[in-house]
Amino acid sequence: MTILIVEDDLARAELFTEALRGHTIYLSKTVDRALQWLKEGVEFDTIFLDHDLLDHHYSDHPELIGETLEQRYNRIHNHPGTGREVALFLRDNPSVCKDARIIIHSMNRTASEMMRRDLESRSADKLPFPVVMLTLLQNGENGGRLSKN
Repeated sequence: MTILIVEDDLARAELFTEALRGHTIYLSKTVDRALQWLKEGVEFDTIFLDHDLLDHHYSDHPELIGETLEQRYNRIHNHPGTGREVALFLRDNPSVCKDARIIIHSMNRTASEMMRRDLESRSADKLPFPVVMLTLLQNGENGGRLSKN
């Protein structure tokens, strides 16, 4: 399987690499590199997306009540260079990696929900990083059920 991982945290990247040993892995710490591979036509079977990349680390603010999810996201998280940029590219280019399973593994609840909504037409899954790792590690070198089929 060919897998794209968009993740800037070194420890998480190492865990992904170890858990997915035996697969072809493209690891990107930045949106630009991930978009480059997608635009070049690399066919990924699975795409793992984080939201908060490098300079864009945020936290949710559950104490804010009265805002819609979209209002909250736009106030806090709507910056270029986040994983949402990749999600929007995939949404707007449905023929790119059309059969790939997309897994949003961000721990940022608000942002990951917005990305899931952006990718509804692509049937993306939203699984927090610990759940993804547990699944991958429990399923050994096959990496769990990573493909859509």
